[in-house]
Amino acid sequence: MADYGMKIAKAGKNTSSTTIGDYSFWSKYPSLTFMEKKTVQISVTGSGCSGTTNVPFDYDFFPLVIGYVAKTAGNPTDYNNQKYLMPANEFAGISCDLFHEQSLSFTYQINDDSVDIIWSSICIDMGDLSEECPVENATFEVYLYFYMWEMGS
Repeated sequence: MADYGMKIAKAGKNTSSTTIGDYSFWSKYPSLTFMEKKTVQISVTGSGCSGTTNVPFDYDFFPLVIGYVAKTAGNPTDYNNQKYLMPANEFAGISCDLFHEQSLSFTYQINDDSVDIIWSSICIDMGDLSEECPVENATFEVYLYFYMWEMGS
């Protein structure tokens, strides 16, 4: 990688240092490296309104994770495959019935050796929360992109 002369030194360090650990960013070195993509399928059905799916990883460092979610099955099909950056809570084409509004959310939490995908689905009736799940069943795919940050933080 070419050195473009851009450096951000850590607090108390100087940009004349030749030690990579003294920098938060140095254009001489690749700073963000893509490691892998993991895809998880989650079905939202009438049998449960929330859940957690654990996605393990085997790194000796704490990764940067970017997550997307897309509706891949269920009516209406016009809205399938639209990706939403997580945390996500507004999905086109998701509904309960005529008198309820769907509230569906996806988020994730990074642990030492895994990522927890946390989702919940409720129907909202004029400001009151109902325990009903959506009228339609829907399938979602969650895409997790794992990156390594090589410099110090």
